[in-house]
Amino acid sequence: GRYHAVVFGNNSYRDGGYPTLKSAANDANAVAELLRSRYGYETTVVLNGNRLEMLSALNDMREKLKPEDNLLIYYAGHGEIDAKGQGYWIPVDGGAKATGSWISNAQVSDMLNTIAAK
Repeated sequence: GRYHAVVFGNNSYRDGGYPTLKSAANDANAVAELLRSRYGYETTVVLNGNRLEMLSALNDMREKLKPEDNLLIYYAGHGEIDAKGQGYWIPVDGGAKATGSWISNAQVSDMLNTIAAK
């Protein structure tokens, strides 16, 4: 099978509650380049992705990958853990106090469970 990666790097947040990061996008680009050049991955890079762009990138993998394919996900950016211990990725349009605008680890896991790839 083929090797695919979806690489997210969020630096520039719209909500003042999340400071701009200096290295998340650069780290994402470096990881994607390493995966492409050294390991032959087909990479999709999402820089400064909003909630829709990030979820759409994962959904695109669900539609195109086959059971013999492999998928690696990398996220660099702000994250949160709520009072119940649930972890979240923060898209660039995520609000500091608006948990509904975040992407939960559970949601990511649910999406990954629907992808045929390993």
